[in-house]
Amino acid sequence: MVYFILIQARQYLDAFALLLDRVVSDLSQVGKVQSLDKRSLIALIIPI
Repeated sequence: MVYFILIQARQYLDAFALLLDRVVSDLSQVGKVQSLDKRSLIALIIPI
């Protein structure tokens, strides 16, 4: 049971990491990506 929950959590993290990539890709057109940490799902984007 615990193993199944860990697999589901990992799948959600992977999905959120892909979503973060898409958001950063879109926002990179209007700002500079200063840092991107997919593990903690944090992106620092500075406006141009």
